[in-house]
Amino acid sequence: MRRERPWARGGERVEGAAARRCRGIRSPDGGAEGLLAGRGRRGRGRRCDGFAVVLAVALLAAVVLLLVALTALPRSELRATAQRGAAVQARQHALVGLRVAIGRLQAAAGPDACSTATAQHLGAGNPYWTGVWTDAGPPVWLVSGHPGAADSAVVTTGAAATGAELVGDNTTGVSGGVAAFFEDIMGDNLPGLAGEQTVGRFAYWTGDEGVKGNVGVVDRVGEVPVPTWPAADDPVTSDGERARLRQLVAHRSGNDAMNEAPPTGGFQLQAEDDPASAVRWAQFGAALTMNQLSFQTLGTSLERDRYRAFVHAHFHDFTVHSLGVLANAANGGLRRNFSDLAAPEVPAAVKDLERYRPVAGRLPLAGGTAGPGEPTAQIKPIVTEWALDFVPYREEGGDRLLVGCRLRLELWNPFNLPLAQTPAGVIDYRVRCCGRRSTGGVNDSGLALVRVSGPGGLVGEFDLRALLGPEREIGVDATGDLGPGQVVVVETIVDQGWATGLVVADPTPTDPSDDELEIESVVDAARELRLELWAAAGGAKPLTVLAGFPSGEFGRASSGGWAVPGNRPFAGSGAMARLGVSHHFRLQPARTGWGDWVDPAAPLAPAPDLRSSRIDYAAALWPSIGADPAASARAVDGLFASGELFVAGSGFAAYDFTVQRALSIAALDQLSMAGERPFGVGSPWGGARNAVFDAAFFNPVPGSWQSGERFANVRHRVLQAAGGPSPSAAELGGLHAARFLGVEGMYNVNSASPQAWTVLLGRTVLGWTDSAGVAADLENPFFGFAQSAPFAPEAARGVRRFSDAAIQRLATELAGRSAGRARPFRSVAEFVSSGVVQEAIDAAGLNTSPAYCDDLGRVPPARYSANYLTQRAVLGPLAPLLAVRSDTFTIRVYAEALNPALLAGDAERVAARAWCEAVVQRRPEFVDGSEGAEVWPPVVAVNRALGRRFRLVAFRWLGPEDL
Repeated sequence: MRRERPWARGGERVEGAAARRCRGIRSPDGGAEGLLAGRGRRGRGRRCDGFAVVLAVALLAAVVLLLVALTALPRSELRATAQRGAAVQARQHALVGLRVAIGRLQAAAGPDACSTATAQHLGAGNPYWTGVWTDAGPPVWLVSGHPGAADSAVVTTGAAATGAELVGDNTTGVSGGVAAFFEDIMGDNLPGLAGEQTVGRFAYWTGDEGVKGNVGVVDRVGEVPVPTWPAADDPVTSDGERARLRQLVAHRSGNDAMNEAPPTGGFQLQAEDDPASAVRWAQFGAALTMNQLSFQTLGTSLERDRYRAFVHAHFHDFTVHSLGVLANAANGGLRRNFSDLAAPEVPAAVKDLERYRPVAGRLPLAGGTAGPGEPTAQIKPIVTEWALDFVPYREEGGDRLLVGCRLRLELWNPFNLPLAQTPAGVIDYRVRCCGRRSTGGVNDSGLALVRVSGPGGLVGEFDLRALLGPEREIGVDATGDLGPGQVVVVETIVDQGWATGLVVADPTPTDPSDDELEIESVVDAARELRLELWAAAGGAKPLTVLAGFPSGEFGRASSGGWAVPGNRPFAGSGAMARLGVSHHFRLQPARTGWGDWVDPAAPLAPAPDLRSSRIDYAAALWPSIGADPAASARAVDGLFASGELFVAGSGFAAYDFTVQRALSIAALDQLSMAGERPFGVGSPWGGARNAVFDAAFFNPVPGSWQSGERFANVRHRVLQAAGGPSPSAAELGGLHAARFLGVEGMYNVNSASPQAWTVLLGRTVLGWTDSAGVAADLENPFFGFAQSAPFAPEAARGVRRFSDAAIQRLATELAGRSAGRARPFRSVAEFVSSGVVQEAIDAAGLNTSPAYCDDLGRVPPARYSANYLTQRAVLGPLAPLLAVRSDTFTIRVYAEALNPALLAGDAERVAARAWCEAVVQRRPEFVDGSEGAEVWPPVVAVNRALGRRFRLVAFRWLGPEDL
């Protein structure tokens, strides 16, 4: 059956117009519509064919793109993997560089006996390179590339770069930085490459944190415990003694002394009791990195920007994590704790100082226990002048020759508190005049042999030894206490009627022209007079021994015409007795002022020590007055010229005394040595005595101390060995306590940074109370008498206060003198003995410029008076912090991963870069911890070679924006 098409007549099916157009259907009537439709059928058919082609091409392109994408994806993954691998490799190279840096630091600075400093000392082109000096050879520079000098030029850009920049503008905020040389990392057995190839390189720089001022040290004195039931060994037994700790040790940093005018601005800190500043001080104490300080908030945005710029600009001047080990950089080994009074290694004089205490504001006499040749420490008056006068006269109504004797003592209280004496009428001291004669017997007194002449000529000789034997003691009564710095003359009549055994006859009693009595000493260089001053209460040792005075040399000569007024030995005659026997000695009469004794600029000729056991006196004489022997023996008026060194009532105090246990080695300035100048410890002329700064420290710890409590020396903190037990109170207060201790903010005196010195020198003491009970805040104080200042009268208190400008001036002078040295100081003793601190004080004008004497009413103090700033006063609170080496270092490393298949200079050769920073800390324990840290010299070979272990205490990865 024939099938009709859908468009056939009679079987027509209605379809959409679109379908008809596509199929070319003509209208049934065949009219114009059909013709038009026919033409349209042919054109539209061609357009539909083009759409299909476009669609096909699009699909084909999509397939091609998919294929390309599928092909590129592995390549991207491979490239990303390679880049990640290169980045990992660059970081591994950075860690290799860090290990190398730590290893070389360990080898160079691990041993105790070395100094560290930056190349600023040499004015070098790389001023912030760190060097390590020993007593032999040139310095070792702690940078990569083993440079022989700090002037080596490092190229950091271009194909010819020899090194990398490690400290740049993003760190310091200013142009110029620190760069170091590359060191290659080699590899072999690389695929496709024969032999050893350079696969990477690194550069490192080790920065010295100890030459920076630690601005993270805040006041922790309030954390020192005051025991409810204090024991005898407690260093702090009251709130008042705790407050005094701020005088004994620099208890915090002098960040507020850095305040400057805009645009730099400084830290812009007020006192700690200012609420806003108290918050910022707490942030200083909690900061782990200098970057954290940048986020402190100030008033305006401009102030914040200036403050942050200031912090960044002083990257090389400030730190928050310097910590020192109590090691002897001069001779090696750890320093010894002189607070251990039971240890036989602690000198007797140090123990004496620790035991002396004032009683009710008065100083009791206390004799030292040191043996011969050892330093001594005593509380006693100083004998500055003395005489033993012999006055001859004839017995009234007879011809026997009698002799009167008197002892004259000039006593000086060098302390700034009264020296306790007994009531009037009670003997205070006992004096023995004795001596020796090289050809005489054991009982030779050392007194002179006297020759007597009368009207008839030579009468004979008598020996003063028979009158004042070596065993005879002369009682001395000092009427009332010796006031602070007071000088008094005490006279004692020993005897008025000694019989000499000689008879002086007058063969011509009616002729007064020959009435003359003359005595003179017989010169005998073999005789040496000796004076011993003892406390009346007894004691095993004398307070003072003055020996070595030749009798003849110091006797008066008869030709001098010295006569005793009123002493007429012949009845009815006007003639007086002429004599030449007065043993008289005084301290260095050529020295007319105290400054001649303690001035570091004065010639360092041998001079007696005011507190020594042996003093050589000069031969000057004083006039004797009086109408008769008895009166002459009592007279004191007119004995001293106004220009002499020690003048009665002068009120000059020179020595501090111990109120509570010592914390600073500078407190040992009271120790004296026979025949040496005073104030040896801490003074430029201290010589061998200044070695104690390198050898010892103070850390008194009571038996009641509990783990975690703050020490009286607030700069000390416990460094517990890894895995070891916590040290006990006995160990921390013992001779070898240094094996457990670190010093927060320990300062390397080889610093050439004025800003770092300012942070060290400046500080404020809040609420300080004087002897009158008046409280005041002391800005940048120095205490001439750190222990006793609150108790002493104002004239003898010795407290100086300075403006921030004055402290900055002093810091600049000290930094300049440090930087001007060809080599850094190799010991703290060398630093102290050099006198640079006193030179800086003088150059800064702190004693002479009215602008820096506001605390004294703009009137410069008398030279070397209590208010005259000396090196000893500056070193007092700083001595516990001083060193000549650093123990904390910051290491920065730059590293590259290189494509060994590409040539040097190819832009693609560097596959990846990495930067890191680490802080390493030297510890008291040795590299081989099986050997005790207190052992010296070490027995284990590795400890002899590498010294004490450095440990990594902080690490972070950096980016180029951190440089």
